[in-house]
Amino acid sequence: MPVDVSGLGSPVAVITLDAPGRLNAFSRQDLHDLDQAVARCEEDPRVASVMIRGAGRAFCAGADLALVEEIRRLPPDERQTALALAPALVWRIALLEKPTVAAVQGAAFGGGACIALACDDVVLAEDARLGLIFTGLGLPGGDSGATWLVSRRIGTRAAWRLLAHGAVVTAADALGMGLADELVPAARLDEAAAARAAAYNRRPATALAATKRQILRLEGVGSFLDDALAEEAQEMLAAFAGPELAEALAARTERRPPHWPGRQPG
Repeated sequence: MPVDVSGLGSPVAVITLDAPGRLNAFSRQDLHDLDQAVARCEEDPRVASVMIRGAGRAFCAGADLALVEEIRRLPPDERQTALALAPALVWRIALLEKPTVAAVQGAAFGGGACIALACDDVVLAEDARLGLIFTGLGLPGGDSGATWLVSRRIGTRAAWRLLAHGAVVTAADALGMGLADELVPAARLDEAAAARAAAYNRRPATALAATKRQILRLEGVGSFLDDALAEEAQEMLAAFAGPELAEALAARTERRPPHWPGRQPG
């Protein structure tokens, strides 16, 4: 997924996920490139806020299934390194001291939904869908910090319902439950997201950065969250070595419902 960065040297930088032919699904190299793009925005003192958008008809469909299969077949030590890439990117976005705004159209699934929810503001086009689909792939719902990202917006019980069922949430429902901050016509998406990013620039950068650090501390950064994410990483590593993911990938290839090990059909 080519990653384009525009607006460096100006108050609002724009990061575009630019592989519309594959709905901006990401590979390992794409995750590295996006991480580097965020780092460039972080390091540029002239950039006050960051907008993240997807080219074409989707924001980001999450990990390319070829990447999932590739990671599943890696030796355990290499698998652990590969699985750390998406959470590290999401974490960089969430902890970025500059305000961030996601402009989401079409699908934002799996890791793509986490990239959007890691931003401070989430602006949805009317056709947007947030897909918290991990359990449908036989994976724990906490991939890429999803448990924290969803819980901090809507609470743990509502997060449980969405993550346990691998829910796909419409734009209107996402706004209503608090997963998003604004819903706009698709034609106005970039304009609305850019306006939100620019609005932050009317406040001093040091005050915004301090405020963000304060909120993150209340949300567990530096205390319980670090241990929780480490535990989730180990659970994800175990899941990639388990039979459920293999069955989910086979079911998708064969276009049939998955038959989960240990479960009776029906």
